[in-house]
Amino acid sequence: MLEQLIYPALLALVTATVTWLLARRKNIAEGKMAEVDVDMKSAALYQQLLDDAIKRINELLELADGQRKQLALQREQIENLMEEMETLTTEIKKYKQLNGKSQ
Repeated sequence: MLEQLIYPALLALVTATVTWLLARRKNIAEGKMAEVDVDMKSAALYQQLLDDAIKRINELLELADGQRKQLALQREQIENLMEEMETLTTEIKKYKQLNGKSQ
């Protein structure tokens, strides 16, 4: 009679222990998978932020380059105008000398 109680109880205890161990391993694996998923989502978010930042930086660099080129063009135009003004001043001086007027 004792054997009829001990064997089923032992079998239930062993089954419960094995089930608990396997479930524990599964829960640990699922926890690690959840951590990996969170890390992957975080990495994707940071990658998006970096991509947006790179895009904005490139746009600003293009804008700065365009402004630099525009400033160089304006500087060149000013230099040309100054040369033209010197030429015209020289011509006016020559004209005045030809007409007998002194400076």
